[in-house]
Amino acid sequence: MKPEELVGRTLAVVFAMDEGELEWKIVSGLVARESEKLVIVRDAQSPFALCAAWLPRIKPVAESDESIRQILGTDFWLILTIGSLPNHQKSTPE
Repeated sequence: MKPEELVGRTLAVVFAMDEGELEWKIVSGLVARESEKLVIVRDAQSPFALCAAWLPRIKPVAESDESIRQILGTDFWLILTIGSLPNHQKSTPE
């Protein structure tokens, strides 16, 4: 996904955490450019920075998928799974 396609549009980042029991957290709002990075601007909360490594994984919410559009209320979405990393992987993206 190109950054200019996201700026001014809504995005939901869905975090799926599976540490014995599946939990979800959703961060959503309007995408804006802040200096050299993209952020999700959220009501009454500080902006949430988007990692450049995530951009290729961001997908549009399909017009035909009205249930997802109603639940998330966004134009785009990204699902990230949170859990323990294998020992050979870095904990921060490059």
